[in-house]
Amino acid sequence: MVEASFIIGLVHKALPEAEVHPEDMTGTGDHWHVVVVDPSFEGLRTFKRQRVVMEPFKAYIASDVVHALDLVTLTPDEFAARQKVET
Repeated sequence: MVEASFIIGLVHKALPEAEVHPEDMTGTGDHWHVVVVDPSFEGLRTFKRQRVVMEPFKAYIASDVVHALDLVTLTPDEFAARQKVET
């Protein structure tokens, strides 16, 4: 079963300074909702942001170690704005 630290480590392979918020959606370690916050996302469309994050996951998705990966990729300003709305 994949742990949150594994998800964080894979994201950090692509974006070493990213803030990563993983959530195991089913408790089985193979369905993840992951919020990734990084200033390098500034000016990039969602697809390009997600492509950067997905790269280190490809082998694990292909082998079904990670079955589902729901990504939210945000700049620090976008994340801060979202936090204000949620509180």
